[in-house]
Amino acid sequence: MPYLDWTDAMSVHVADIDDQHKVLFSLINNLNYSLKKGKTTGELRLGLLKTLSYAVLHFRTEENLMRKYDYPDTDDHMTEHAKFVRRLKDCLDHSYGSAGCQPKDLMDFMRTWALEHELKLDHKYADHIAVKNKSQFEPSSGPGGPDHVG
Repeated sequence: MPYLDWTDAMSVHVADIDDQHKVLFSLINNLNYSLKKGKTTGELRLGLLKTLSYAVLHFRTEENLMRKYDYPDTDDHMTEHAKFVRRLKDCLDHSYGSAGCQPKDLMDFMRTWALEHELKLDHKYADHIAVKNKSQFEPSSGPGGPDHVG
């Protein structure tokens, strides 16, 4: 059973973002598997670096989407992304497994952060985008709209 399990309830109904979430979950799962299998510190650091690099790419994609749709909480959302990045970078700056980066603590942080962030914050911006997209296709009351006479 995966450490971090993707379910349909996690979908934000934006295919690219859902696909990226699945990859990020997979990277976290791979890192957890490597930890349980007793991989070397170098292998664990490489897995952590891959997870961090992909997270940065994913966050950039989300942030661009939020700006495109004028999401009002973009700055707060970006702050949460920065917290995740900072925690992983801090761990890479210390020896993996040192007092500054305990693997179990880091895994618990990533799992909790991913679930809470994805289920709460990502769904908020996805709902905003859905409303914006819906309003783009509703008829206006201007010329040619349902309230236009003549």
